[in-house]
Amino acid sequence: MITLTALIEGQTGIIQSLTNNIQFNSRLKALGFKKNSLIKLIRKAKYNGPFHLQIGSTEIMIRANIAEQIIVKSSTYS
Repeated sequence: MITLTALIEGQTGIIQSLTNNIQFNSRLKALGFKKNSLIKLIRKAKYNGPFHLQIGSTEIMIRANIAEQIIVKSSTYS
């Protein structure tokens, strides 16, 4: 298990757990962040900037401090 920040660009992972903030988790779930969902890291911005992600057909950007709280299982799919 690794955090979302450990993925490299183009790599996918399977979400294992979200943040410790229950209210923020409800926002993430509304955007498709659910346990066992496949997530792909499209791009990391420089200087600890936002992470550009794809979940299903949805693309979203999240802050690095949120990405480091999301635990994923590295996937071999691309």
